[in-house]
Amino acid sequence: MGKKIKLSFPAILFLGASLMQGQTIKEVVEHTISNNPKIMATVKNNEAYRLYIDEAEGGYLPKLDLTAYVGVKNTKTNPDAGNNTSTTDRGYNAQLDFEQLIYDGGLTTGQIDEAQFRYSSNKYLNDSIVDDIIYDSLDSYLNLVKYKNRVAVANESLSVYNEYFQTAKETAEISGIALHESQVNAKIHYANNKLYQDTNNLLRATSSFKKNVGIDDDGKSCRPNLDVKAIPATLKEYIDQVLLSSPKILEQVENIKEQRAILNQSDAAFFPTLKFKAQGIYDKSLVTTDEQTNVYSARIELTYNLLNGGSDKAQSVREKAFLAESQKTLDTVTAEVIDEATSAYNAYAYAKKREAELSKYITDNQEILGYYKDQFEGGTRTFIDVLNIERDLISAKEELIDIQYDLDSAYFNIFKNLGTIKESVLSSNNDTCTETKMPAKAEPVKEEVASEEVQALLADDTAKPAQTEEMIVGTYAVYFVAHKDIADTQKAIDKMQEAVGPDYKIKVEPARGLQSGVIYNLEDMKTAKEVRAMARKLYADSYIIKVK
Repeated sequence: MGKKIKLSFPAILFLGASLMQGQTIKEVVEHTISNNPKIMATVKNNEAYRLYIDEAEGGYLPKLDLTAYVGVKNTKTNPDAGNNTSTTDRGYNAQLDFEQLIYDGGLTTGQIDEAQFRYSSNKYLNDSIVDDIIYDSLDSYLNLVKYKNRVAVANESLSVYNEYFQTAKETAEISGIALHESQVNAKIHYANNKLYQDTNNLLRATSSFKKNVGIDDDGKSCRPNLDVKAIPATLKEYIDQVLLSSPKILEQVENIKEQRAILNQSDAAFFPTLKFKAQGIYDKSLVTTDEQTNVYSARIELTYNLLNGGSDKAQSVREKAFLAESQKTLDTVTAEVIDEATSAYNAYAYAKKREAELSKYITDNQEILGYYKDQFEGGTRTFIDVLNIERDLISAKEELIDIQYDLDSAYFNIFKNLGTIKESVLSSNNDTCTETKMPAKAEPVKEEVASEEVQALLADDTAKPAQTEEMIVGTYAVYFVAHKDIADTQKAIDKMQEAVGPDYKIKVEPARGLQSGVIYNLEDMKTAKEVRAMARKLYADSYIIKVK
């Protein structure tokens, strides 16, 4: 994977604002960065911590103090001998003090380092906060897309079951058996239950999206385009990158540096302090009566503490203990980050594999469904067989949507651990929305070109032995008996032929290991019902099938 580029807030805001076309995942990130109050607070917080550095650097600069005042001085003299006197003087005094630090044992240097490392540590902490906020916004967006798609599948399933319900009603009219209607009705009730559940979840997701992003859903949200090439090829490569760029680890490293700088300050107490000082005093009638006094002085001042009861040593030992604590904390933070990164990478990798397998499962089952429908109309599959495969398909589509959500969420979690979640969205191809599509339904495939996997799943139920006479498409047939032994079926056919007369064609039709007796090529439903009525006098379970 190529070198990552970290973008500043202004660059991110410009890039996000310049690429918006409708409500895409880029717009979500741009709007979150621009408008989230907590993110704005972190920006101000970074600025405030930056000023600690300027404050500490002021220790190297010279100090110049001016003290000036005007006043009245009243002098009374009461000598033991002579007259008492009283004089009043009015004047002013100005004093200018200059001070320049020469050496303080590294105290000022340590204060500057402490401020710089504290600023860096705080910045990485704020970066983590911002990344978490952005991830929450992204996750609420992905959750919104998830439940929109689930509601769409729920509506699709209801539409499918309603079509089957019409088929079941027609079958009930033909066969007089209401079981199929009850079977489909049960599926419709369950599909309605799923629709209500997913609709409620969609409303919650919409509310969460508004809370996290700060804008209303415009109805155009969609799955993002994932740049899979940006994902490291192996878990080890990913962990190596995380260890170098994780904001949480970098924050703790800066904490250790800050603690070392504090330790250096405590050690400065064992060294002398040298300062250069200069002073100028201008006085008019306030120091001496009726005199103007100017005094100028300059000196290098040495201050060296020789004894303070051992407090300096105790302070140094204390800061060393805090430094050891910070180093141990780094080990804990590193272990947590590695665990989170490993979980995110594995979640992405296996969600991707699951998505591929489930997509193939849906495609294969759509093909199988086509065969089942053909076989149901041919009488070799039951109605419940077709319903069950439809149910499996709908469940698989719902699961695929959940997996795609897990995949997308894990993808952005990978970059959150790297500290580049903003860049992963804003620099990717997510300018427009494209609809999330399920695996395309397989076109009806003739049995002679069916895949070997599908043939294996259908086993011997798929194959139909050749027949001596073909049913005419668009006609009806009445099935009245089925035996394993063809001789028993033939006896039943002879008996039925005698009952219905020579005007009706009857044959043996092999299916699922049985030999069925079929009265075929009945030109309309009215005729089919009449023939079924005659057949039921001999075989009460006789039923009608319409030929394609």
